[in-house]
Amino acid sequence: MKQLEMALRFGNPVLFENISTEIDPLLDPVLEKNIVNKAGVEYIQLGDQEVEFNTDFKLFMTTKAQNPIYSPEIFGKTMIINFNVTLLGLRDQLLNDVVGYEKPELEKTRKDLIMQTSANKAE
Repeated sequence: MKQLEMALRFGNPVLFENISTEIDPLLDPVLEKNIVNKAGVEYIQLGDQEVEFNTDFKLFMTTKAQNPIYSPEIFGKTMIINFNVTLLGLRDQLLNDVVGYEKPELEKTRKDLIMQTSANKAE
């Protein structure tokens, strides 16, 4: 908690590794960005004390769980990014890059079709 407090104060990034599906409620004010402005200085409640908040502060959390299931509240407070790479997905990305390099007109047609499909689904 001391490292988190110092990072909040000085605007340093913090990385929590191997988190589970439950996140400590002590982090709720940080995740919700409950920032209070007192006399022109921004503060955030961390536990039982108010800590000066620097806008350069960033919080990153990682997990090794294959498909973590979080509550809707956590999804609302955070941005979840799935960095899992499958062999099929990697193959498709590489194929798209090769086609885009060798036949740009075919890649443009593919992108237009994707946009058109998305527009049709929205309609």
